[in-house]
Amino acid sequence: MVKKIILLLSLVYSAINFAQVSVKITNSADKNPVAYASIWKDKNMYKNADSIGRFVVEKSDLEAEFKISAIGFQQKIFKINKNESEIFLEPKAVQLEEVKIVKRKHEKKLKLGKASGGDSAYAGQYDSKSCKSAKFFPNNGNINGFLKSIKFKAGSSEGTRLLNVHFYSVDENGAPGEPLYNENLICKVKKGTRKINFEVDDLNIKFPENGLFVVLETLLLEQNKQYSHFPGALPTSFVYEPFVYINFVDKDFDTWSFSDNKWNRNNKYSVNMEIVVSD
Repeated sequence: MVKKIILLLSLVYSAINFAQVSVKITNSADKNPVAYASIWKDKNMYKNADSIGRFVVEKSDLEAEFKISAIGFQQKIFKINKNESEIFLEPKAVQLEEVKIVKRKHEKKLKLGKASGGDSAYAGQYDSKSCKSAKFFPNNGNINGFLKSIKFKAGSSEGTRLLNVHFYSVDENGAPGEPLYNENLICKVKKGTRKINFEVDDLNIKFPENGLFVVLETLLLEQNKQYSHFPGALPTSFVYEPFVYINFVDKDFDTWSFSDNKWNRNNKYSVNMEIVVSD
């Protein structure tokens, strides 16, 4: 009986593996894995690579065209046509600036925005067209300092959920422009609903003269999935946690969403978020 059970489990495991193709994303320069890259299919988010640069493609999607984007790398369009595949991404050429040693005082702090309350909350859908929300913080000419921390309200049913945090400049149209920091900043969200305080003081990110965007990226990872427990729920009845709290607004639109390969101003809600700037 035990042997039959083991055999049955082995067959199930083999069938699952046969229905999927494992893909690894690698930095073409140093051959290290590219963690948390975004994989797009038909303008929808398909998945994120995990912490070691791996993701899985279903066999039914082998003929589809995918696009990979990752902070600090050139985008790449590709198709998967073999059982095991490795995709190489080229790092973007970055113009190195003169390194300046900054002696921080940490005597003054300025708070911008609020992380309290929340009319509702959002999470990533299985067919996500957008997985990034960008909150704009203007500089009215009197802010001269460095980002110390960000705070936002989030909820999670498990203690394994992850968010990716980015900081973007402002382009000529007032939308998110280029990254101000070219690495992933992974925020772990504990179980429950609480305000998340994420420290970035050691990054020495200067608050730009024309303001900046703080971007929260929902990661489409297996460890972020929360399935529906309702009777008769479909296999696609799940969301990607954590939930991020928002307020509905009818003016002063300060939040943008990334969809259809571009940033779009969100005229429905504003992400509840506070940042602290320090000298």
